[in-house]
Amino acid sequence: MTAHTQSDTLLAEVTRGGRVESRHYGAAVVMDASGKTVFATGDVETPVYPRSTVKALLALPLLTEGAADKYALPPEALALACASHQGEPAHVAVAADMLARTGWDYGVLECGTHWPLDARATRALAAAGQEACALHNCCSGKHAGFICLACATGQDPAHYSRPEHPIMQTMARTLTDVTGVPHTDANRGTDAAPFPHGPFRFPPLLWVLPVLPRAPAECGPRCRRHPSAGRHDRRALHDCGHGPV
Repeated sequence: MTAHTQSDTLLAEVTRGGRVESRHYGAAVVMDASGKTVFATGDVETPVYPRSTVKALLALPLLTEGAADKYALPPEALALACASHQGEPAHVAVAADMLARTGWDYGVLECGTHWPLDARATRALAAAGQEACALHNCCSGKHAGFICLACATGQDPAHYSRPEHPIMQTMARTLTDVTGVPHTDANRGTDAAPFPHGPFRFPPLLWVLPVLPRAPAECGPRCRRHPSAGRHDRRALHDCGHGPV
């Protein structure tokens, strides 16, 4: 059974042969675009690390600091910077192109290396006798965006993932400005990418995310035009009306 605290709510049960095999507890909240809570269950005030949830917010400086314009980043590049991906050839090509526009290659990325999350892409690499590289990392689009931002603003991209680097300082200010949640040494954690960021309560995080699709100059519309750039299942996209991807 999954461990849980008294404030957690039973969200799901997994059954096998008519018996409950596991129970999964947690918290959930639904907010409308005005920031009003329309449904909540469990403890939604305890801060949690949003990790990849904030990638779209981290891509905002690409636009506000002029990096997207300087390197003429196409919509699919901004979509990839806003999302995790599966390491398929199309994803790898976009991330590599983002870096090439700055004069760098994947050796500058500090996201680490893992095999593609897409099983077919992994099998294809192995069958060709090739190794995975940092471009296959599900966060390479976000990190390629960091490199574009560093180069566009005259910063040395070396060690860009360190909290004291100007790029990470920009990211901390962006998250603080957009959500109202301070990002300081006192509350900093690091995800697997790595990216140093702080924990959020659910309400301020959920309130800001619906704003993105309504901003015509920001990332939302570009992600919708290129849904396959993010980490989505092909069948799910097709069933949701996106058509072949």
